[in-house]
Amino acid sequence: MMVQALQSNAKTCASMYRADVFDAPRIIDINSSAEITEGTQVAFVCVVDSNPVSRIMWLKEDVLLKEDYSQNLTLELEYVTFNHDGIYICVAENEHGRSNKSMGLAVMYAPWKPSVNASIIAIEGESVTIMCNTQGNPDPTISIIKDKQVLNSVIFENELVLEIPSVTHEHDGEYWCTAENPYGQSNSSFNLTVVFSPLFLPESKCSVSKDTIQCMCTVKSNPDPVIVFEIPERNLSLSELDLEFVHSQRNGYMVSSILTLQKDTGIPQVVLCIASNLYGRKAQELLFHDSSKLVWAKIGPVGAVVVFVILVAVGGYMIKTREKKNLTESSSFIQTETSTSHNGQEILGRNTFDTNGQQHYAAFLPGRQHDNSVRCRGEGWVRDDYEHIKNCRRNKKEGVVCPGEFPEVIDRYLAA
Repeated sequence: MMVQALQSNAKTCASMYRADVFDAPRIIDINSSAEITEGTQVAFVCVVDSNPVSRIMWLKEDVLLKEDYSQNLTLELEYVTFNHDGIYICVAENEHGRSNKSMGLAVMYAPWKPSVNASIIAIEGESVTIMCNTQGNPDPTISIIKDKQVLNSVIFENELVLEIPSVTHEHDGEYWCTAENPYGQSNSSFNLTVVFSPLFLPESKCSVSKDTIQCMCTVKSNPDPVIVFEIPERNLSLSELDLEFVHSQRNGYMVSSILTLQKDTGIPQVVLCIASNLYGRKAQELLFHDSSKLVWAKIGPVGAVVVFVILVAVGGYMIKTREKKNLTESSSFIQTETSTSHNGQEILGRNTFDTNGQQHYAAFLPGRQHDNSVRCRGEGWVRDDYEHIKNCRRNKKEGVVCPGEFPEVIDRYLAA
């Protein structure tokens, strides 16, 4: 009975002892540091053991975000942005003490739209600085690009600077600043305008055609130039205001003016092109090029080969045609010449001549004895000649007499 009473008193004392023990706060659980993508949701939990209950707070950079008297406290972020990136601290305190633990939150996001120079106007020869700023997590790769060519770039930086010590007309144009990391890409553009004095291009020249003389003066400049053609020997100056002689075309910073003169007025010895704007004045002599000498240059090597092949083919055809014609003429036994004999009429046939140049038709007579001074043919040739006479009679033209029409002996031979 006494033992039981002692045990009961011991339990009561132990319980009273635990109830009277006071502890400072102790943080027993908190989130680990984390990386999350911008736009997602996240919750932070802080669990505290203390007696009595502690005041629990969530802070970021000494700014109180949330607090409560409890054993735990949860901080919820509905939509995370780059502003939530940083160090978060859980603080627990009571009258017996204070405790805190921290964690990191890294918010990953695509680069911002880069900040670049405002559009710049520079005079040729001046120095220009191009700046590009952005922000992203992780730090992006930044590049400055013109005409699809990368001019400068940096890796894991938020700023890029491009220095141009002396700008020329080639630096004129649109520039792009691009920023990229694993979470996205962004870019911005700006214009660099370079003003410069006139620059003559290679196509500036004169050419002579059948009836006219044309001189082209092509100039690149900013702002547009005033172009004047001068012919010193004639004391003549012509510009695009002289519409009868000059017309101009513009394409960007390029201006082409064309002077047209009639060839019958004579070819001038010297033609000058003078171009001027606010930043300078330049003059150039326009050289003459005979348009007929430029044919091969215009059609190119392939065209030249094609023309050569055509000429060879035409030449070969003409040679073969001539050979065929000569062969046909040499194979004929009757030469189709025209002579005058017998009452002044034209006679077609092969003529034979004696030593005195007199015409004979003995070759048409079969079996006839010929004089030594006359060149006669064989009997087979005579029959061929008779056939020719027959053809002549069938196809003869008006006023033409065939050789066999006046020798009666030939008629008797043909009748036989």
